[in-house]
Amino acid sequence: MSTTPFLPLAVPDFVADTMEMDAKEVGAYMLLLMSLWQRKGYLPNNHRKLKRVARIGRDWPKVWGALEEHFEVDGDRIFNTKLLAIVTRVADQRTVNAHSGALGGRAKALKEKNTRLANATISAQQLEPEPEEKEIYKENEFLEWWASCPKQSNQEGCQKLYLDIVNTETASPAKLLSAMRGYAGKCEDERREQKFIKNPKKWLEEKCWRDVSKGNPKPPTDEDRIQSWVGAFTNGKYLSRDSVSQAMVNEMLVRNLITTEQATAKGYCAGGYA
Repeated sequence: MSTTPFLPLAVPDFVADTMEMDAKEVGAYMLLLMSLWQRKGYLPNNHRKLKRVARIGRDWPKVWGALEEHFEVDGDRIFNTKLLAIVTRVADQRTVNAHSGALGGRAKALKEKNTRLANATISAQQLEPEPEEKEIYKENEFLEWWASCPKQSNQEGCQKLYLDIVNTETASPAKLLSAMRGYAGKCEDERREQKFIKNPKKWLEEKCWRDVSKGNPKPPTDEDRIQSWVGAFTNGKYLSRDSVSQAMVNEMLVRNLITTEQATAKGYCAGGYA
């Protein structure tokens, strides 16, 4: 199974691919893509198993008719061409990184022993993510930060300013997210009224991430991010429709962290889970 917890989702491609699908078909398609990601790009070419993965019952022939064009058959396996390319690239990058790390450790040991072999190490060129993928990661990091804001307004303006700050390395995504969560927690503890809470754009303009108490807080983990989104779904907090990706909503549904009613109440698709 894949050791990479998050599936990169090119939103424009996904929207284009699912434009003609209904809610149930979109949900089934996303579940199949997530299962392919977990299983290194392939699923068995067995419709009984596929419909279980997609969580579809008697409607499977109709649903598969809408999805079939997005999959290729390789003997007793099926795959999605775009997703398999990403799986392969990530695996290649991990292999190169591991090889480079091993060589670097060996070089350090040789240098400490003062041997002539210390300069004989081989440097491997690491695979860099495609520019488009980098932008997707940055956008997802912004959406995580946006979901943690206690007051939300002018999302487009905030995103532009946020990306300027990150791209110029004025502050890291982890720092911004940790600081905003601290500010949100403070507002909640003090029970501040909305009119006394800074809007997120002003918070960024005033560099309020520097107001966090001294120390080096531990960066949020992937599980922390999921739990913060679960809280937004379950505690009635306002949540912009674009704050959390459909893929992450599906992940929370699969893990039974939220209900289909809570997902649809926020405007997300829960097809395939009923």
